[in-house]
Amino acid sequence: MVVQLQDLDGHLVVLIPTLYDPAIQAKSGTTDAVFAHVCDVTTGEVFRDQIIVARHFVDGMRDHLNHPFIGVVRRLDAGGFKFDTATDDQQDVARKFLEDLSN
Repeated sequence: MVVQLQDLDGHLVVLIPTLYDPAIQAKSGTTDAVFAHVCDVTTGEVFRDQIIVARHFVDGMRDHLNHPFIGVVRRLDAGGFKFDTATDDQQDVARKFLEDLSN
């Protein structure tokens, strides 16, 4: 199953980048991308091996493979999406979610 950023708007998520590809073919041409496991903590769903081409996300994750990023996906007024830092409480919830997944 494929998840889109618009499906995650306002959701607490954990992104775990697993692979960086500097030259992937996208609709608009060749770009760089990160493949990641996307854990939607808000809904409890896990989407494995999702391709992320959004610049804001790729730039932040490409050098940190297998490092979990915890945050909230937000739609920008001008279009596109950003990844807001999670609060301490949200981080605790996300870490518990990841812990439960591994058990």
